[in-house]
Amino acid sequence: MKTPLLTQTTKEGIRVWTFDQPGSSANVLGTKAFDAMERELDLLENREIPADGLLIRSAKPGMFVAGADLKEFRDHNA
Repeated sequence: MKTPLLTQTTKEGIRVWTFDQPGSSANVLGTKAFDAMERELDLLENREIPADGLLIRSAKPGMFVAGADLKEFRDHNA
């Protein structure tokens, strides 16, 4: 499963989250993104991944996040 959230930790101890929605020109917040963030936050909260800071960024040039995944929202409410 491709995840919209890529993660790494720098040698300085900063956890880096990079949003990169597969197959899309824009990042959107849907179930996969929220699930990935929840897993990461659990790891950080439980100190399973030690980090001194968190940097959140986008792999999409000129854009961070477009907003909620409206297609997923529409399909859920159909």
